[in-house]
Amino acid sequence: MKTSVNYHICGWFDSENKIMGFYINGEQFGPKGYTGDIVHGGGNLVIGQDENRNVQGGFYTNRSLRGKVDNVIVYPRVLSRNEIERMRFLCQCPVDHVVSMTLDRVEFSGETTYTIPDVCPQTF
Repeated sequence: MKTSVNYHICGWFDSENKIMGFYINGEQFGPKGYTGDIVHGGGNLVIGQDENRNVQGGFYTNRSLRGKVDNVIVYPRVLSRNEIERMRFLCQCPVDHVVSMTLDRVEFSGETTYTIPDVCPQTF
């Protein structure tokens, strides 16, 4: 990916069938199977950093995203290609999201909650 360029990225996973994939500017990558546990509710969503089990769940600062993330939307289902294209070109987003984060607001639906930790996660 190039610096100083905006990208529309849509990642998805289907925990029932254990497949995942993503789109970058409308180009599909995947689906690809994955192994491991099915994703359950009650976890944490971390954007721009990969939690590292080798450092007891901490984070390596040199492996974090160097860039800007805006307009994050999380859905409880896999979106159709048509829905993704409408989001990308027309800014028409399906309204059944569970989390929507833009530069000036955060919206939740269902049982989704937001917590600001007392301290930052451990970094290495």
